[in-house]
Amino acid sequence: MHYDFVNKTRFLIIYQDVTRCKKRISRYTGISERTIRSWIGQVEKGEDIMKVKDGRGRKKKFSEDGIVAIKEEAKENPYQASSRLLVLKYKVSQSCMLSTLHEPDFEYPFTKVVPDLKSRR
Repeated sequence: MHYDFVNKTRFLIIYQDVTRCKKRISRYTGISERTIRSWIGQVEKGEDIMKVKDGRGRKKKFSEDGIVAIKEEAKENPYQASSRLLVLKYKVSQSCMLSTLHEPDFEYPFTKVVPDLKSRR
């Protein structure tokens, strides 16, 4: 579980000013005693518990250059850049492709096939 800045600040204030008892700190903050023990160990070693360490989470399997290429292709020709065609071209999984196309900083245009009304006559 990831604790935010406020919880860690509360812990530090209570630990330094009020009490050093793990159970009391856990009761005051509502954070598990195991997490409190871990934070106390880090503080006593001189580590900064406010900083989130690198290496958390699942690593991307697709390179940053590949993601840029996919986004450029989708912007240049949105009608030909369906996720299924891009999956075949770049040899990545469907979920990887969809998560790339639906990132918050990128707007993937959805295309709708509309039948030509003149061809029905």
